[in-house]
Amino acid sequence: MGPLHEILETLSNDQNLDSTNIVEKIKQEFERRMDELYPQWDTCKHKYKLCKKEYKSWQKSGFSLDHDFKEGGKLLHLAAKCNYLNVIKCLKDRGAGIDIQNWRGNNPLHEAVEDGRQEMVQFLLENGANINAKTETRGEETPLSLAVNKACPIYQQGTAEDHQKYIEKYVEIIKLLIREKADVNASDPLGWAVGQGGSINLVKLLVENGAVILDGHLHAAANAGNKDIAEFLIDNGADINAQNAQGSTPLHKVSGIDTLKLLIERGAKVNIKNGEGFTPLHYMAFMLDEASTLIMVEHGADPWARGDNGETPVDRYVNRLEHAKEEGASGTDEPPGYLMKLKQAYNKDLFVRYSTLLLGAVAAITLFTTGNITPDAPRIIGAAALVTVAALAAGRITYEVFKPSTKNGKSRT
Repeated sequence: MGPLHEILETLSNDQNLDSTNIVEKIKQEFERRMDELYPQWDTCKHKYKLCKKEYKSWQKSGFSLDHDFKEGGKLLHLAAKCNYLNVIKCLKDRGAGIDIQNWRGNNPLHEAVEDGRQEMVQFLLENGANINAKTETRGEETPLSLAVNKACPIYQQGTAEDHQKYIEKYVEIIKLLIREKADVNASDPLGWAVGQGGSINLVKLLVENGAVILDGHLHAAANAGNKDIAEFLIDNGADINAQNAQGSTPLHKVSGIDTLKLLIERGAKVNIKNGEGFTPLHYMAFMLDEASTLIMVEHGADPWARGDNGETPVDRYVNRLEHAKEEGASGTDEPPGYLMKLKQAYNKDLFVRYSTLLLGAVAAITLFTTGNITPDAPRIIGAAALVTVAALAAGRITYEVFKPSTKNGKSRT
């Protein structure tokens, strides 16, 4: 705690403090502290210099209430941040602007919200603070969007019990702001809740009080792998196939098997392309996500769909696997078993596929390596090149081995 905080803390307990003497008392406290610190130069040199520098700077401003101190901004902001109600009442009565901004672009209400000071928030609102004021920095946050941001697990600290109390503190402030008619759509607090991992209850609270579900919200929930929030958003009108500025849908962004299954079950288009011509399967293949890849292919995702650069999901999988091996990320010299054969076959341009479409006949593919693998269903063909040995061994794909003909250097089909 710096000298100015210590001064305001002392004055917050002064029963004789009022609007007529608050500036003089702050000056006196500065002078008293410098007098105390100077004789202790060897041990308190830094603190003395800081105290003197703050005092001299304030003196140059004519002891203005609007002066920005290095230690956190204006007097009103410091009092709001630290919940010094007695001090802030006197400053307000002395003429300090209730909505004045500090060097961070915050007004006192932002400071009170950020530090979870519910009593101070209530006081400021009762005394005319702008409930929808936006910061000039940090994405133009309103007090509500700031409170929602703070109520998310990204700020998790301490034990689970401590964290729960921390979250509840900000949820109460959110409820207070909503009761006082905060704009639930200004600066998109719902987007903060979904994107920063807020709870389903927090998301429901905002939506039930008028927050509008935007297309990007489902993308964020899918990306976070939050099935409950994704399902709630879909149930409340979110477009499951909405495309963002890059043309990606929630399925392009999804993480987590449960959330992936939910999107597919609720009608997500598995072969939809984004602005680069990539399907969701392109991204899962690139991440070597065998479990998601298998689910996608089983639900009709095309492993041979080409992006604008000509790459298929199979291309991306094999290339990424090769890079992983070169970088030592795989932990082994070579991928094991059939996966290695598949990779070798691909690299030697020995992947040959053909299909018969008449009346939905089963597609056929011939894969030449030391043996040929024939899947039992056309939509599983691409998955053979994309799933791990574990997935293959699980019986999801059936194999038959045929030896390639070497006569005249040609393969037998």
